[in-house]
Formats: sequence, C-alpha cells, structure tokens
Amino acid sequence: RVAALELLDHTDLIRKRASQIRDARANLFDAMEQIPGITSYASSANLILFDVGSPDEVFNALVGRGVLVRNVSSYPNLSRCLRVSIGTPEENDTFLKALKASLKSI
Repeated sequence: RVAALELLDHTDLIRKRASQIRDARANLFDAMEQIPGITSYASSANLILFDVGSPDEVFNALVGRGVLVRNVSSYPNLSRCLRVSIGTPEENDTFLKALKASLKSI
C-alpha cells in the first residue's frame, strides 16, 4: 500500500514508462511479423503471444541462447505458442536475434 501511494506522486514517470512499453511492444510486434514461420498476435499488454509450431523446440533453443520466454503450450488452445514479455530495446533485439537463430536451428 505504501508503494502504491508513493507511485501516485509520480504519475508523470508512470505515463512515460507506459508510453515506452507501448512503443517497444509495437516495434517488437512489427519485427516479429517479418519473421517467417511464426504468427504473432496483437496485444494491449506488456507481452506478445506467438505461434511457432514447435514450441518446446523453440523454447529450448531460446534458453540455450540465454533468452527466457514463457512456454504456454500447455494452456488450453495455445498448444503451438510461446509468450515474450516486452523488454528494453536492447533486450527485444537480443530476443529477435535469438528467435531467428533458433528457428533456423530446428
């Protein structure tokens, strides 16, 4: 509760960070749309769900490259999907490079 009350004194910072996340999400989504072999789903959250066909293989390949995403393939109706959280531009670039390399390696 104390933290929440403190945040209310910094709404400008919260708005700025929310705008940065929205911009990073849009950039990451656009970049993912250009990668053959995956389907990305538009999001209003700080994550992007994407269909990779072989989620366990891609997940393991990403982990092997030091990139963590959430394997949601055990969730109802998401048997082919992974989920990535929006990060900094550098983190998102690292994810994209690792995803492309992972898709090529499987």
